[in-house]
Amino acid sequence: KSKLAGHLEPGLLSNLMIASGRSWDILAQAKTVFSSNFLQNLGYQAISPDNYQKFILFLSCLEVVDKLTKLEDPHPEVFDLLVNVLKCLDQSNQIATGLCWIFFFKLFYLLGYGPDLEKCVKCKAPYSSNYVSSKHGLMKYFLSLPEGGLICQNCYHSIAEPLHATA
Repeated sequence: KSKLAGHLEPGLLSNLMIASGRSWDILAQAKTVFSSNFLQNLGYQAISPDNYQKFILFLSCLEVVDKLTKLEDPHPEVFDLLVNVLKCLDQSNQIATGLCWIFFFKLFYLLGYGPDLEKCVKCKAPYSSNYVSSKHGLMKYFLSLPEGGLICQNCYHSIAEPLHATA
């Protein structure tokens, strides 16, 4: 076992120097930059239920990133998002399940899976908050999850059940 393995635990932010080997890369140097309070003593029996829940939430975030990205494709914005989640969980006194949902939404958006909220996905008419409400109080734009974004009132009739979008 490597003496540097402790720097590779989930939830630790570490600077690594990796040397290319013949068949395997080698961890040559490691330095932990940030270690969260809720992850300390995780391997011991004295962990609180709140810290355990935070750890599970953070692992969920890591797993989704692992499944949606490739190791060889750099995504610095996704990395920054993960670091922010780790720091927010560390500073929070509560179990922050809402934080993880926000993380998932932002992650999907960064990776190109988010809904289009800038224009109608059917006719490409740009969304403007000036056109949101009509004289009858009806919305002129609707959110359609199956279509992947906003739908203008002109295209509204071609969809089954949109959700009303608010400004």
